[in-house]
Amino acid sequence: MLLQMICGGECPMSFGLDALETYDWSRLVHAYGQATDTPGHLRRLARHDGAAWEDTIVHLHTAVTHQGSVYPATAPVAIIIARLLQEPGFDRPISYSWREPQPLRAHLLDFLATVAEGTEPDRSESELWLIYHNTRQRDPDEPWDIESPAWAYDAVMECRSIAPALVDPVLRCLSDDDPRTRVAATSAAVALCLVPTVSSRRAEIVAIVEDRAWDAATFHERAEALRILDRFGGVSKSFLSDRHPGIQLVAAFSSSLAHDPDSASAVWDAVTDRERAAVWYSDSLSPLATIGWPNHLLHQAVDRVANFADLLPTAVVVAATSLHSTTFRDLEILLERAFPEVFSPGDSLNDEQRIFLRTLLDNSSLWESAPPRASRELDVSLALVGLPADHASLSAIVSC
Repeated sequence: MLLQMICGGECPMSFGLDALETYDWSRLVHAYGQATDTPGHLRRLARHDGAAWEDTIVHLHTAVTHQGSVYPATAPVAIIIARLLQEPGFDRPISYSWREPQPLRAHLLDFLATVAEGTEPDRSESELWLIYHNTRQRDPDEPWDIESPAWAYDAVMECRSIAPALVDPVLRCLSDDDPRTRVAATSAAVALCLVPTVSSRRAEIVAIVEDRAWDAATFHERAEALRILDRFGGVSKSFLSDRHPGIQLVAAFSSSLAHDPDSASAVWDAVTDRERAAVWYSDSLSPLATIGWPNHLLHQAVDRVANFADLLPTAVVVAATSLHSTTFRDLEILLERAFPEVFSPGDSLNDEQRIFLRTLLDNSSLWESAPPRASRELDVSLALVGLPADHASLSAIVSC
C-alpha cells in the first residue's frame, strides 16, 4: 500500500508533527501536484497564529482534499491531524472563506470527515478498481503521475486503510467543552463509520449518535445528531413527542418519518403556533451552520402551508427576533410566501402582509445594528419581492 511504499516497507502508525519526516513528500501528490509544500502548512499549526491556521485549513480543504477527492498525500496528513486533535490551544475559534467561526479543532474534524467521505464508502473495492485502475505500466520514476488515474485507486484504498485509526481520536472530541467541536466530532464519527474498514464499529457509533440525539447539552447538538441518525433510517417516532418542540420538528422532517401522519401534525402545529416558533430562536448557539436551523426546517414547513395567513404567527416571530445567523434566509422564505406576486408601485398590501412588514420595520436589530453583509442580505430579500430596501420607503408603503 501507499504508506509502505513511501516508507520503504516498514511504516509504523506514527502520529503528530514528528511524523512529518516519516514520509517522502516529493513522492506524494495533492490536488495541485507534489505535496512538498504540505509539511510547511502542517507545521504552521504549531504556531498558534490565527492567520497561519486559516492558511493550513484552506490547504487541507483545497489541496489535500479537493471537491470530495482524496490524493496520495491525504492519508499521511489525516493520521497526523488525528494525533493533533487534542492540542489544548486548538479550541481557539477561527474562520476562513465564508464559513462561520469555529474552533480550529472543529475545522480539523471537518477535514477528517471529508477524508472519510472521499473513500467513496458506497462503492465496493471491486467497483473502485474498475473505475480507477489504469492498466498501463507505471513509470517508476513518476509513480504518482498526476495525469494518470493510476494513483487514485491507491489513494482511496489507503484512506480506507487508515480510517480505523482515526475513530478513537475523533470520538474523544465528543466530550470537548465547545459544542461546535462536539457537533463536528459527531459528523466526523458518522462519516468514518460508513467507511467499510470501520464497519465493526458502526453499531457502536450509531448508538452514540442516538444517545446524543436524546441527551446532548444543547438543542443544536441534538438536532444535528438526529439529522445524522436519519442517514441510517433510525429516527424513532418517539422523537415526535420530545420535550423540545424543535426536536419534534427535526424528527418530523426526517426521511424515516416522512409519511407518518403524526409527522404532518407536528409540522402544522409548529408553523401555526407563535410560542412554539419562538423556541426555534431560543438557543444561544445558533451559529452552528452545519444545521442551518431553523432555516431548512422553516423552508419545508412553508412548503406545506399554502396560506400565508396561517403562517403569520410564525412570520411575526421571525420578523421580531433579534439578529440570528439564519434570520435573513428565514425572512426571504417568508417574504416569498407573503408576496407570491412581486409587489409593484401602486399595489395595496393585505392585512397579513402589513402586519408582517410592520413587525419587520419595528425590529431595530435588523436595521440599526446589523453588520454590512447582513444588511445586504436583507436588501436582496426585500428586492426579490419588489419591496424597497430602505426603512423609510418601506415604512411609507406599510403606512398607506
